[in-house]
Amino acid sequence: MADFEDFPDMEKWKSYANNIAIYGEERKSGQIGGRTAGQVDSTRIFDTTFREALEVFSAGIVSDLTPQSERWLELESQSFDPETIESERNFYNAASDRIRTRIGQSNCYRAFHEAVHSGGMFGTFCLAMLPSRKRAFNFTEIPFGKFRFREDEDGYATTVFHEWDEKTAEQIAAYFQDDIDNGRVELPDQMIEALTSDSPTARNKKFTVVHMVRPRKGAEGNIPAAPENRPFESIYVCKETCSVLLDNDGLYYQPYIITRILKSRHDAGFGRSPGTQSYPTVRVLNRAVRDISVAVEKGVRPPMLVPKDSSYRKDDRAGGEIMFDPHVPNGVPQPYVVPFDINSVDWFIRRLEHQIKSAFFNEMFKFFTQQDIATTEKTAFEVQMQAEEQLKLFTPIFQNIVDECLNQVIENVFIQMYLIGDFNDILESEGLDEVSNFSVVYNSRIALAVKSQRTQGLVRVAQAAQMIEAFVPGAGARSLDWERGLKEIAINSTVPAELINDDATIDQLKDRDQQIAMLTQQLEQLQMAGQAASQLSGIGQ
Repeated sequence: MADFEDFPDMEKWKSYANNIAIYGEERKSGQIGGRTAGQVDSTRIFDTTFREALEVFSAGIVSDLTPQSERWLELESQSFDPETIESERNFYNAASDRIRTRIGQSNCYRAFHEAVHSGGMFGTFCLAMLPSRKRAFNFTEIPFGKFRFREDEDGYATTVFHEWDEKTAEQIAAYFQDDIDNGRVELPDQMIEALTSDSPTARNKKFTVVHMVRPRKGAEGNIPAAPENRPFESIYVCKETCSVLLDNDGLYYQPYIITRILKSRHDAGFGRSPGTQSYPTVRVLNRAVRDISVAVEKGVRPPMLVPKDSSYRKDDRAGGEIMFDPHVPNGVPQPYVVPFDINSVDWFIRRLEHQIKSAFFNEMFKFFTQQDIATTEKTAFEVQMQAEEQLKLFTPIFQNIVDECLNQVIENVFIQMYLIGDFNDILESEGLDEVSNFSVVYNSRIALAVKSQRTQGLVRVAQAAQMIEAFVPGAGARSLDWERGLKEIAINSTVPAELINDDATIDQLKDRDQQIAMLTQQLEQLQMAGQAASQLSGIGQ
């Protein structure tokens, strides 16, 4: 428990995140802490631009990065063994479709959407792949404030603490029932008393469990392996009694996937997000809309100027009557109207709204869906240029989500499917007993757009090199490795992997070309020597 409590910066982050949640999704402020779920702050919200932009951001990432109806992921073998490389390519090609099918059959997309929604507000989210008796893969989002983590030397969150919601002793016992039956879990005395008590108050007593998963030192990662030899160590502790419920419960992968939307080395482990970036603008917009609402209400129901010595009953209803004393000088009540032109502040409101939507890349996601381009005031070219500009700003977010979240999700799913034998038929058909490591290639709309930017840069350099070649022969060939560049263009253009030669094949083709060039040169030399000999013989005659 000392490890879990030793996160002093978390309280500062929880307070900041709670303020953001009020404007983004007030129900999540109750999950973070500081107020109960019933104490909502919706009466302080006067504008929904932030919420709408956040919904477009989270839905856009899920639909454009992991579209269920498209083949958005492909596994590629990292093997260089010429004897198995073709079989492994076929295996990973079939495994890619099966993994995508299994992910679609699970609740992964829903949990991923909710996790990105939280990440868009707080900058950090935790997507968990936990065991379930109903599903092969059970994904859930761990609310911000319910997890802590420590990073390794490379900046990845490897040790994770998950604080459960409070549960009764009966609920905890049901979760660990199998381990209780085989003697691996021993409940503390307070839980046993609550379970066996006849008092409803005692039986409803809540307990908090903290689950810690961390890398196990010296583990080799073999599959299968005994729990004590698996790569990750899993420990459950009861917070109230400070007693260990289950120790040395090994896992093959880290089920808690911590992801930072954006992160620098000064962020103390937690990340930045469009929500943290636009939070000041959100507050200004909310206040501005509130003041405009007050001004509009004053125009409809203005305050009244009345003499001090008059008595009347104010009636501002439609067709209402206000009684006054006509004998009092200037006793007729007069409305006190402050001149206000709502059009004069419209530009200011639109500017704030645009800043918030731009922070969440709403224009970029609209461009991907090909909507509003024909009806916009800007030309299609201007919209495209604006979308490309936002894409450049979005690329670091894309890389972080892929690197810290999706790669880990796919690896976890692959390991779990391998453990339950979901790939056995594919392995058997390809004659493989085991496979080498793999890399993941993403083919969704966002991934292709990011790759296209890289390709366009290389193409522009090639065009410039062609122009410079006329003045400095050989400059282009010396500046870049064009063979690797052409291969990168093919990969980024989603050319099928089986059509792209690997490095070993490229080396073989290079050797063949060199041999052909040498033979051609030797043939030319022989021809020249023959011609010279015939000329000499003609001179001698």
